[in-house]
Amino acid sequence: MAKVKKTKNALKAQRDALDRFHRFLPTLELKKQQLQTEVRTVDALLREKDATEQGLVAEITPWIKLLAEDVDLAGYLELKEMIIETGNIAGVNVPVYQDVVIQQNPADLFATPPWIDDALAILRRLIGLRMEQVVLREQRP
Repeated sequence: MAKVKKTKNALKAQRDALDRFHRFLPTLELKKQQLQTEVRTVDALLREKDATEQGLVAEITPWIKLLAEDVDLAGYLELKEMIIETGNIAGVNVPVYQDVVIQQNPADLFATPPWIDDALAILRRLIGLRMEQVVLREQRP
């Protein structure tokens, strides 16, 4: 532990430091509250997105065995771009999910099973949802 100097200059330095502390403490507490609020908001959004994903998975569960057929779904969807902007929360730059651009190649109606359109639509939703979850997890420290 450092020994405290008992001089007028040391006392003035300590008083100046105390004044700075009193001046900046409210601002720092406000930033802390804003960050804590944002963390709670991101946690709630992540829980909501997880529930939505579970709902989508439950929706496709009855016909999931159809995907066992020899159909290459990866050839129909291609992730082109993920649009992310930068937001500022209490002076901290965070990524903010905007959208995802997915190119869908047309399926041959005569060469593919009839359920392919529904499967591609749900896959598009799942891809967008999972990309949004990735960005939300990046926002959370």
